[in-house]
Amino acid sequence: MHRAPETSFTVTPLIGLADLTSLFVVYQRLCGPIAIGLYGYLMQGELTGSSTHEQLASDLGVTHDQLCDALVSLEEVNLVDALYSNPKKSYRYVLRQPLSISDVLLHPVYGRAYLQVVGETAYATLLGKVSANLADEDYQRVTKSFDVGRLKRYDATQEAVFETTAEPVSGLRFNLSEFSRRCSELVFPLALRTPQAMAGITELGSVYGISPVAMVRHVGKVMSPKATELDLKALEQSLLKESPAITVPEDPYRLEPVLFLKHLQNGMEPTDTEKRLLSGLVVRQRLNPEVVNVLIEHALATSNDKSLKKSYVETIAASWSRLNITTKEQALAHISSAKTPVKAKGKVEPVPQYTTDSKTLSDPELEALKARLRHLGDKHGKD
Repeated sequence: MHRAPETSFTVTPLIGLADLTSLFVVYQRLCGPIAIGLYGYLMQGELTGSSTHEQLASDLGVTHDQLCDALVSLEEVNLVDALYSNPKKSYRYVLRQPLSISDVLLHPVYGRAYLQVVGETAYATLLGKVSANLADEDYQRVTKSFDVGRLKRYDATQEAVFETTAEPVSGLRFNLSEFSRRCSELVFPLALRTPQAMAGITELGSVYGISPVAMVRHVGKVMSPKATELDLKALEQSLLKESPAITVPEDPYRLEPVLFLKHLQNGMEPTDTEKRLLSGLVVRQRLNPEVVNVLIEHALATSNDKSLKKSYVETIAASWSRLNITTKEQALAHISSAKTPVKAKGKVEPVPQYTTDSKTLSDPELEALKARLRHLGDKHGKD
């Protein structure tokens, strides 16, 4: 936003003591020395003597344009929150605490911007060394957000620096390459396509059976111009409303879990609770989707009311994870080997062993048998 030289401003200083080390180590490379000098000057609060932007530029020894650029740079990295009161024709600049060096380096946007500025070697070296109440209704927020367009020339090969050691899920079938090809950088900026974000898209797509084209639409719905990362929870909430058609392959276990459950229910759409349960088995329990399909089929078959009980399903999933069951074949074999005859409740009488021996009873044996029969007849009131 353009700030006329004659417009006035006030400053809300930092609350508490700030660690300013990161200002000179990392923020200066992102904002430039004029911006950091301005931030330090504004920290003096009432000591500054400036009341208009023209006076502020004069105090700093910079041009008005340089001052405006410096303010925007500070706003982009959230060191300054800018508010404007139209009735008062005045700005208020609220100073924000700088992040620590490590927090800047690991930030999904600021870290990548710094990496782009200094290069991989300097980034890795530095990373290795470090492991206000605004309730005035006259003011409205006008802070400039970080422009991810600054990273349009970002080199995706540098993403290796940000990779995590999370164990990948096997058996995911979502076509991430097709999604990346179809998804415009205007919808989903390259700088925000972190390994975590792309892995999350792949996992959710492999659970819900969403096509790459539909996934582009859903990602576009949850992204905003000011977003600094992909909100995977919001993405899943959006996917809950999708109801893709089912094309059952020769091996139904190859269906995505949500579609497989829909297939088992003769086309009836799973509930949101059931969908989230299946998602959790893949995203949190890290189970192969085919293993999840075997699991839910088994859970439904052994349920009295043919429903998925969350505690029961998650107990089985935890057990299979400990047993390192990672394929459909292993899951089916485990179920087959675990089957045992069902024991009847209550007292079980021994089954007599009958023989084909036609030996004739002796007279004493015959009389004893008749006596037992008469005794039973008296006991039960029968002849």
